[in-house]
Amino acid sequence: MSDEENATSPSDHLAAVGLVATAWAMFEFQIDFSSLQLGKIPQSAGVCLTAQVIGPGRKLDAYIAIARLRGANKFMEELDKFARNAIQIGERRNRVVHDAWYLTGRSVPKRLEITARRILKAGFVESGTQQLIDLAVEIHDISNRFQDIHKRVMASIDA
Repeated sequence: MSDEENATSPSDHLAAVGLVATAWAMFEFQIDFSSLQLGKIPQSAGVCLTAQVIGPGRKLDAYIAIARLRGANKFMEELDKFARNAIQIGERRNRVVHDAWYLTGRSVPKRLEITARRILKAGFVESGTQQLIDLAVEIHDISNRFQDIHKRVMASIDA
């Protein structure tokens, strides 16, 4: 794709950043409330706990632990695989939401990625608006997958 095809207005691109952030917030909200439902914890008290658990890895760790305690052992492999996938998507979401963006005119948006995970990485990375929209769709997809798994887990323990 050419630079012209990847170009976008700064406001359109920032709207896509917001779309990613909002989709992720809804996904984490879904994990929190599913954990409370699974653990039979009243929401009014439970949100005091779930609000303290930050990030998809820890939230899914808690959900999986509760599922195991409730006897949903047949879902452990599926849940572990799901959690690994969600964490990878979450890391991409973090780059979009937390990296600084360089937006000028209708040029291809760039984000300043700085990380030191095993190797120092510092530089601009082109990331078009459509890539962000695609990530938001991917987040919606994992949210739907989680909802499906949760329904099956609940049905198995309530049976």
